[in-house]
Amino acid sequence: MTIKIRPIKIEDAPAYNAYRRSIADEPHNKIASIVGEYTRSVEAERERIAGVIADPNQQILLAIAEGNICGQCMCRGSHKVVLRHAVVLGIDVAEAYRGQGVGSALMAEMLQWADENPQVTRVELDVFATNRPAISLYLKYGFYIEGRRRNAYLKDGTYTDSYVMGLLLKNGQ
Repeated sequence: MTIKIRPIKIEDAPAYNAYRRSIADEPHNKIASIVGEYTRSVEAERERIAGVIADPNQQILLAIAEGNICGQCMCRGSHKVVLRHAVVLGIDVAEAYRGQGVGSALMAEMLQWADENPQVTRVELDVFATNRPAISLYLKYGFYIEGRRRNAYLKDGTYTDSYVMGLLLKNGQ
């Protein structure tokens, strides 16, 4: 199986919207969303993508397999001067493609983008403390667990802790 990693394009809006809905609608997903909660329209998705493309402090990368989106990774930066150096990372992979290196390929490409971005010196994220595969991926790429948020999420009737993780890039150390 060949996976292609590339930046998102405006014309990806319908497929990206469908992909994000499918991830959010997975029972027992490991994201900060529950079934039915992803309600963004394709037009709103198109506008969001255009904003990301226009902003040098944001990026969305897609993993494409067999012509379909099978994963995505996004980094969002702040417009506030005091936070502009840090981006928040989010990543997910379609269930059928997990455990096959898609997340690792997305992470490698995104961290290269972040490292080459002169504004970005820090990448941070929030992950469910129970999501061992994701935590292992982040640790593999040099992230540190910087803190624990107790009962941060209420998923499936159960409170779940999360870890705050961060990575300082070489241009920020």
